[in-house]
Amino acid sequence: MPKTIDKILLAAEEHGASDVFVGEDEIPRLKIQGQLTPVTEEPLDQEALAEFWRACGGDVEYDADR
Repeated sequence: MPKTIDKILLAAEEHGASDVFVGEDEIPRLKIQGQLTPVTEEPLDQEALAEFWRACGGDVEYDADR
């Protein structure tokens, strides 16, 4: 799993986030006590999201067509 995704998920756990929002070319955010909080200043690129999806057992090419 990409280090950036690891950091996002660790931050979510540490802060008790109820949700994690990630998207291509978007800054990742956590929902903490009803507030959206940016995790990093850098948006995620397509490859970071693809690697994350593969680590979750997804098939990037197949699932992209859905």
